[in-house]
Amino acid sequence: MGAIGYFLLVGPKKAQVDKTQKEIESVENQITEQKNTFKQLSDIKNRSAEFEAKLASLQAMIPQAARAPIADQEPADGRRSGDGCGSALAVVYPCGL
Repeated sequence: MGAIGYFLLVGPKKAQVDKTQKEIESVENQITEQKNTFKQLSDIKNRSAEFEAKLASLQAMIPQAARAPIADQEPADGRRSGDGCGSALAVVYPCGL
């Protein structure tokens, strides 16, 4: 009688416990992966300030006339990108003609 009780009562519960244990392990693995991703992103964020400072110091070394305009700014001569000025065609067809 004890064996029948085990297979009817304990067996299904043991299977449920095993299934729940696997789910817990899966969630723990996801948490570990997300923690690693968070650490990597935090490192990138923390180093971005360092990279910006290095970029600023390098930009300060470039003479003002040699600097290319930033994409959202117009060049000092007022020409807009897309009008052919500054392109390879400007050598063949000078701007303003």
